[in-house]
Amino acid sequence: MGQTKAFFITLVLLASLAFLDTEASCQLPEGEMLEEPRLAHSDVLSPYDTAYDLLAKLAGSGMLEGYSGRLFNSGTVYTRQQVASLLAMALHPEATERAARRSKTLVSLSGDEGNLLLWRLATQFGDELRADEPIPTKHEQLSTERFTSSAFRIRPVVSLSLNADGSMIRHQGSVSVLSRLDRKTSMHIRLSTMRQTVLPESFDRPLLDIAFISTELFGGRLDVGRKYERFGPAYLGGGVLSDGAYPFETITWSGRLKLPFMEWVRVRQVLGYLHGDEHGRRFLLARRWEKTFGSFVIGANEVQISKPFPAPPSFVLPLYPASRLLVRMGRSENSDEIFVSADVAWVDRDGKRVYLEWIVDDVRLAKPAERQMGCIVGAQLPFDPVRKRAGLIFEYAQFDENTFTHANPKLNYQYRGEALGYPTGPNSRVIFGRLDLPISKRTHITLLGAAAQHGRETSPDWEPYFAVQLFHDINPSFSIGVHYTRGMPPRCGKPIHAGAWCDMKERAEYISFEVNMIM
Repeated sequence: MGQTKAFFITLVLLASLAFLDTEASCQLPEGEMLEEPRLAHSDVLSPYDTAYDLLAKLAGSGMLEGYSGRLFNSGTVYTRQQVASLLAMALHPEATERAARRSKTLVSLSGDEGNLLLWRLATQFGDELRADEPIPTKHEQLSTERFTSSAFRIRPVVSLSLNADGSMIRHQGSVSVLSRLDRKTSMHIRLSTMRQTVLPESFDRPLLDIAFISTELFGGRLDVGRKYERFGPAYLGGGVLSDGAYPFETITWSGRLKLPFMEWVRVRQVLGYLHGDEHGRRFLLARRWEKTFGSFVIGANEVQISKPFPAPPSFVLPLYPASRLLVRMGRSENSDEIFVSADVAWVDRDGKRVYLEWIVDDVRLAKPAERQMGCIVGAQLPFDPVRKRAGLIFEYAQFDENTFTHANPKLNYQYRGEALGYPTGPNSRVIFGRLDLPISKRTHITLLGAAAQHGRETSPDWEPYFAVQLFHDINPSFSIGVHYTRGMPPRCGKPIHAGAWCDMKERAEYISFEVNMIM
């Protein structure tokens, strides 16, 4: 009980600090938005981030020219730089004038709602939008301080079996509410009805999917509540912290710090509370550092999972030295487990990128590299529906037998049956590819292929997955799609060393039909 109280006391204190007057450090200067977004992150934006809800509504209303709401509601994953490029175009005065002449859709924006949604996204992607200052945009000067916006994403999927494995009808809908409380603070709530289907982006999610308050604190952003977190540049999922698991209660601060000899470094720190599964109550402390060097972005990640509440040194020191210090001060040797990873990404102005991430688990062992490592390598040419440019993604990942597993079984690196790290889990490898081909302004085809091998170093079991998807946009807010799939998406097994799917699921073939609406 004492540790739980400590967590909630910390949450309350940080939430209270967030509402203190930080005007001096967070005052936004006036000026024009840069037309060329600045590269400041290599992070992939989690497909379950609330930014997709806002982007889907803006696109569905016609404010993101060339994009439909379906492109943010069908599993397409974007990097932060790609989103910043969209925002830079949407914030341009000419884009605002064109949006005023948009055709009728299912999405209606009242008053300044469109500009206020752009304001919220600009605060989230401010680093990419301006070189050295926060967010100089006229949208910050809008007279409306309080407003509430809702987005309904409706996506019924009917899957018909081609080999007598049973058909299914699933609803992938969600209702998102954004409430701007003042110029610094907003509240996000999302209710979801998503369930596992044969589509790679869908899995079981709770009814209350997201609920958090976001505000400014010490020149950065503080989020307090339930949400998803992902670290790193990989497409399928983060190496040490991914978003394929159940959402967890978290306190997250992200911002820039000026460090000796390194100038400005981007930092994101997450304190998570895991509870309600067979492994009992646990705390997760994660930190990501990023630094840009021209077209290269270097990142470092560290994650600690523990039964007791993290000690104060862990919040200010690198996790491994802090852990060693605490053990010398009397803390139990097996009270926590630590993961570290480093990544490097080359990214150009058009969004083309190549990335590599190296993961080491349980760094305190005498031989930390012995069957406890992993790597992810990939390349991406971004899909651009405006310029009708095809998109291509390739990713390869492999993990040793003991990666994401520990001597202390109470610190299992799963949460509610899903991997907290990379989706395929330990003792696995995966090859993944995706090709997006524009056929016309409103139609495109997606080809997906993956082969996941579980039991890589013991009893190999390959699980193939293949999909062909055809999408057509009736208008920016209403689309239809047809899918052919064989197999099931690459996932971690239950228990953690097992293959994810049975033989019948691996051979299952489906034709799926979907309707995709944004309201």
